Amino acid sequence: MIIRIALICYLAAASIIDIIKKKLPLAYLAAGVIPISVGICAELFIYENSGYMDVIFSHGAGILVGAMFLLVSILTREKLGKADAILFCICGGTAGYGKLMTIIMSAFLLGALYAVAMLAIGRMKRNSSFAFAPFIFAGYIMTEILLNGV
Repeated sequence: MIIRIALICYLAAASIIDIIKKKLPLAYLAAGVIPISVGICAELFIYENSGYMDVIFSHGAGILVGAMFLLVSILTREKLGKADAILFCICGGTAGYGKLMTIIMSAFLLGALYAVAMLAIGRMKRNSSFAFAPFIFAGYIMTEILLNGV
């Protein structure tokens, strides 16, 4: 539960900042170490339902998947923003690899549905950009509902 609360608070604030400023400050992204630390420590010391190596592997692999999105961001000249890629790193480090994959699929599905709707009603053009952090947040909420029922 503590992992969910930490990540929900962090992603909610990131969504608000992204909508208002259209950019996430580096200092805020650096604060992502807090939910990652809470996630790993909770898995290791509070829940104690996994072995140490399982926890390290799962959270480490989650961070690496996010890092791959950072590489994609650089190679595509930020068609996917670096901040969004870092948010995926933070989600992976906090929730682990398994949940991150569902978060990614949910976020891209919701973002695509939004983009199609905005294109259909003429509020966006093909080369328009939009804040993606709210979709990562919604993807996390959707993942928690799908995997845990709450």
